[in-house]
Amino acid sequence: MIQNLIFCFVLITGVYQQTSAVLTQNKLAVDNKNFRQLNTGFNVQTDTSDCQCPNNVSLNENNWNVTVLYPKVGDLTGPSNCCKNANCVLVISAPPGYQLKITSGIQFQNVSSASLTIRNGNGNNGYMLGRLDIKTTFGTFLSAANAMTVTFSTDNTASDCGNSIYTVIASLKQLPTPSSPYLLSSDQPSQLITKNDLSSSDQYWTITAEPGKQVHLYLFGSFSSSYRVNIFVVDGADVNGKLIAQVTQLSYTYGPQKILSSSGGSLTVLLQGETSFYATDLNFLFTQLENDPSQCGTSDLAFLTSENSPAVPVQINSQGGGTASCQVVLITSSSYATSLGMKMTISTLQGGMALYGGLESRPASNTEIISFSSMNDVISPMIVAGNIFLVQLKPGTTISLNFETSTYNSGSVIRGGSGAKGLMMSENFPYLNKKEIADSFSFYGDGIDYYEYSINVLRYDLGSGSLTIKSTVLDSDFSKTLTGTGSNTPVHFCTNSFEADYTSNGINQKGFVLRYDVGTTCSNGLSTAWIWIIVSIAFVAITAAAMLFGFLLRRRLLQSQRNNTSYTAQPVYFVPSQPSEVNAPPSYMVIQNQGAPTTSFHNQVEMKTS
Repeated sequence: MIQNLIFCFVLITGVYQQTSAVLTQNKLAVDNKNFRQLNTGFNVQTDTSDCQCPNNVSLNENNWNVTVLYPKVGDLTGPSNCCKNANCVLVISAPPGYQLKITSGIQFQNVSSASLTIRNGNGNNGYMLGRLDIKTTFGTFLSAANAMTVTFSTDNTASDCGNSIYTVIASLKQLPTPSSPYLLSSDQPSQLITKNDLSSSDQYWTITAEPGKQVHLYLFGSFSSSYRVNIFVVDGADVNGKLIAQVTQLSYTYGPQKILSSSGGSLTVLLQGETSFYATDLNFLFTQLENDPSQCGTSDLAFLTSENSPAVPVQINSQGGGTASCQVVLITSSSYATSLGMKMTISTLQGGMALYGGLESRPASNTEIISFSSMNDVISPMIVAGNIFLVQLKPGTTISLNFETSTYNSGSVIRGGSGAKGLMMSENFPYLNKKEIADSFSFYGDGIDYYEYSINVLRYDLGSGSLTIKSTVLDSDFSKTLTGTGSNTPVHFCTNSFEADYTSNGINQKGFVLRYDVGTTCSNGLSTAWIWIIVSIAFVAITAAAMLFGFLLRRRLLQSQRNNTSYTAQPVYFVPSQPSEVNAPPSYMVIQNQGAPTTSFHNQVEMKTS
């Protein structure tokens, strides 16, 4: 028994100091609105002949914690000094507006059948928060309601049970402030709450469906138990109602948690976390809809990818004669840090469908990404930015598709030829952008051929930003710039390659989404730039030719002049008298011998004779 007392002293001292430091920092202010007091006026317990069970405990502002030790020293009355067939039920209650936090330790030596069970609420029918036994001897538990039930039980085979002992330290914890409730309707059948939508790590809220409908909760994300996050889901609108789920860890490996309300049509979620909560990935998807299998072929409303199922098949057959517009929510794993996207492959489509970003499908929301009216119109596979989508089918539509998590990179280069088609979109569409963006999307045709491109800018919200669609080849100067807002804006041109340049100043613009279809090959006319280039080259060529012609002409004229004047005139001396040839002076003979080449010797003789 001394060993038991030492165990209790160590446990109580450590836990008391921890809980005292926390609780004394907060004033115990109680708001009695929207709470009800549980009935804890009777002992739900059974005494045995050897052991006396502890009494129920009620905590309040003046008595905010309690320590319960079982069995107490001197309480053993039987000759065997042992508690056999024990079934002690201890109910600890708190005022309205409070929860309970229990830290418990046990020492069950040689008693394999002994256990200590902790449940939410008053009585053994409540949700089990935890269980201690010979293998698990210590734990801390938090209630959603303002009562907890602790049950200690053994059988009649207990041996050496003088060493069987448990200690419970209970303290008050004030409930967080309730958030505004959410009401689902036919116009807004779904509600998504992400971690970024939560104002704090400690709060709770209620989701209520229309009369006669239930609330579906798909809880997905990723965090481990070491984050010390507690998520309680209560059936109904009262936080002290029936607890139907407690979540302390999530993983994309095992998929989402699916929780359904009763016919009451409400769920209350109590979230409590510590500072590490802000490092979690946590998402709540609430919806009041459930597809009618007779009209839609499936009752599932939401499909989520996981690491174990990268490609999720979805089949909907709404040809049952009904007028229902079947819809499903597609959610991809957000374990990708950035550039999250979805790859969708549609194998069959008879009828019409529309794909929306997020859960809103009303026309005024402008969240539609793209719609298809037939299989010939379908883009498959198709990669879109985001991680939560809504597929809305027209009545009588049958579709078979699969989707998987992908990355969406605006800087990637796309190639294709005639018949190619695809989608380009800003990474934030249809959500409001909060950062500056300067993205460029590129498409290149096969080879060097030119193609007829048909582009439809389905939706754009650019504000003071812009979207410029332009050809990227030298012999085409096509360019079109869009600003402001608009939809279904067609653009046609002939080129080999083009790009779409998107800029945003980060002030609440949704961005854009466009579809492109590549037609047949075409012959592109000369652009204005090329016309000027050709004219310039022709002018230079003509000028050069004229200059060359002038040069050649002048040269020919000069050559002709040289040919017409082939000798140099010689000086002529006047001779007053003409002596005989024999007595002629030497100078005369010289002149005769050097006469002009055009005067022959015969002519000279004739002149002399005369």
